[in-house]
Amino acid sequence: MRVTHLLISVTFLLAESCFAFSSQAKGFGTQKKTASYTVTEEALTNFLKSKKANIQNVDIGIDSNGQRGLFAAKTFGKSDALICKIPSDIALALLDPQKVASSDEGNVAEYGHSFYRQYYTKPDDWWKDYLQSLPSRIIETSTTPNLWSDSEIDLLEFPRLVQQAKKRRDQIEELARKENIPLDDLKLATWLVTSRAFLIPIADDNQETVYDDRGQVITKTATRVLPVMVPFIDIANHSSNPNAKLTLLDPEKDEAFFCLTSTRPIPKGTEITIGYGSGVASSVELLLNYGFVAPGNQLDRFMLKKGGDDCLALASDWTTSLEDDQTMLKLLNENPEERNDVLRQILSFRIQLKESYSTEE
Repeated sequence: MRVTHLLISVTFLLAESCFAFSSQAKGFGTQKKTASYTVTEEALTNFLKSKKANIQNVDIGIDSNGQRGLFAAKTFGKSDALICKIPSDIALALLDPQKVASSDEGNVAEYGHSFYRQYYTKPDDWWKDYLQSLPSRIIETSTTPNLWSDSEIDLLEFPRLVQQAKKRRDQIEELARKENIPLDDLKLATWLVTSRAFLIPIADDNQETVYDDRGQVITKTATRVLPVMVPFIDIANHSSNPNAKLTLLDPEKDEAFFCLTSTRPIPKGTEITIGYGSGVASSVELLLNYGFVAPGNQLDRFMLKKGGDDCLALASDWTTSLEDDQTMLKLLNENPEERNDVLRQILSFRIQLKESYSTEE
């Protein structure tokens, strides 16, 4: 399903809501770019250029942590500068916005199933170079909690994340049984989609904004989301202070484009980053959807302050102290031969949230 035809029939709202991921775990170190592309990266960029994509000012590179990302091939000297643009008919629409039910929007297993059915098992030559650039297996350093065992999920302790991870795992398993899909295949497809797709909000044509006699909004026009995978742009890594954002150019025209635009000046050679999720994602959302924890995520403080039945109100509600977890992570990192990526993710999550209580207690 090519996206151009969908853009003509629906009104797209601002597409800054991101749900994207690079093919590796996220890096937060000093950036550096490589001088040459892999065979699949070369094929991908050649394909994009042949389809009128504007990517000449961006390089695919590797940072000091060994993670793939996008880097500025020139200096972008102002905000709102066009960094790159990808034609909408190259993007992969995962659901038909005219048919998607609201219940499907929160069930990412349905997104994975759609990707598996439409693209993964029927490799159209149109998307071949993009599909071949995707990971063929789940990367161990960036597994999401729904792929873990019950005992591993329970070690997270934070009720909201524990509940959502188990719910997502159950949805994937149930859908695999229902559709007679190999479970491992649906797990991979769902992992690829949740970590890469952008959720584009669209207006519901069947509902209108309702105003009162004074012109005040009573009921806003309902919106739904269209999950879309955008080649090349989905390589961009996350930052809590991103220097770029996803936008739509000419969404109602036949030749619409998904674009990255700068949010501030970007020097040549600097990594181009975006904010994942809504751009205001807590560690719960980042680990659940992308398989990593961003150190110093300030949004965790607001999440904990807001609270709720599925939160731990105090640092003392955890079974271990911040110091205990820091010691365990230090010991784990000092023994690289003791490879346990899941435990590292668990401890990093627990430490990040516990550090976020410090100004609240």
